[in-house]
Amino acid sequence: MKRPFGQILARALVRNGLSQRDFARQVRTSGVFVSMLIRGKRRAPLSSVDRWAGVLKLSGADRREFSLQAQLTHCPLAIRRLVTRLRCQVVRGEAATRRAPRASGIDQHSG
Repeated sequence: MKRPFGQILARALVRNGLSQRDFARQVRTSGVFVSMLIRGKRRAPLSSVDRWAGVLKLSGADRREFSLQAQLTHCPLAIRRLVTRLRCQVVRGEAATRRAPRASGIDQHSG
């Protein structure tokens, strides 16, 4: 399942070979703030998320997930839980659809 914002940020830092301090310098914030983001103690400023995604070289689905998770940190816990539950249901539904046998187009009940 998808990871909270801090985990996504931490993984992106590792993939890019950036320390928290290096990333903080590049986005003009403090290393302490980045550490707090990763631990879920602070929320990312939404006005900065797109620029941060660029620094982290995120694109496509990874960039959308980074942005979504940043936005969710600003939502009440009940909303975050609801979104997570709904996303899990969608993933399970897509997985079940992939496993289901495909109809052959022949009516098996005619006789």
